[in-house]
Amino acid sequence: MHLKFKKYNKKSYNKGKRHYNRFLNYIKDGDRGNENLKHVYDLAVNELNESLNCFISITLSLPAVAGYKDGKQISNLELDNQLSDACQDLYLYSIDELEHLLDKIHTEWETNKHVNASYVDRADIRLPKSSNFKDILYDNKFSIYNL
Repeated sequence: MHLKFKKYNKKSYNKGKRHYNRFLNYIKDGDRGNENLKHVYDLAVNELNESLNCFISITLSLPAVAGYKDGKQISNLELDNQLSDACQDLYLYSIDELEHLLDKIHTEWETNKHVNASYVDRADIRLPKSSNFKDILYDNKFSIYNL
């Protein structure tokens, strides 16, 4: 995640970074051959969700640059789009890491079926959607920026 977004919401940025570092630690634990890979996978999925939610929440703190074109007010959401693209890249990389861990779990399950082993379904992880464009604070009828 780019450092330029940190200045808009330090708390969410630091919290998202902390959760993402935990996610990476769980992925490393899975690669090292932890005995309980299913548990590590579930923890990694939860940390990834928390991380993405924190990073997306920075969107609400980004300033919307408003301007006029042909007499109509328009909002320039360039920072929103940059943050969304950065989160999308992070999401795609993270899903690849989770897929690798899940493949390892399934390989272990197929070769060593025992009481504690079971097939693990793929987690349904979606990138949260957020945009200042839909935020009520940026609405022309009720806007804290048009007082």
